Amino acid sequence: MVWKNMQKVGAVPSARYRYDRQLTQMLLLQLTTIIVSLIPYCAQTTYSAITMNEQKDSLRLAGDTLFVSISNLLFYLAYVTSFYIYVISSKAFRSKLVKRIPKLYYKICHKHPPQERQATAQIPTVSMETPIC
Repeated sequence: MVWKNMQKVGAVPSARYRYDRQLTQMLLLQLTTIIVSLIPYCAQTTYSAITMNEQKDSLRLAGDTLFVSISNLLFYLAYVTSFYIYVISSKAFRSKLVKRIPKLYYKICHKHPPQERQATAQIPTVSMETPIC
């Protein structure tokens, strides 16, 4: 999806080279993160399948539960870290994010974003029906 968007943009060659380099960095970082986070999860799943029928004392059960919790945390963090990888490795993504944060804040807080107002002098109007004195 990112690659198709890059082709639609039709960037100039030097900018396109920079975007390709950033895209490659992001994909390699994300792939590395996914692999590193999946190794403990796969090891935990394999270990649980092998030791499923064994009798375990409370200390071993506590260790297994800790291992399951840590491996699950790492497994789910792999999907969350893609956002942080994009922020760290892409200057274009960071600049768009910085521009969108105030809009998101006002949207979440149900406030209207501040609008630039032109300085105008308020001239009091006097109606003819109201006595001046």
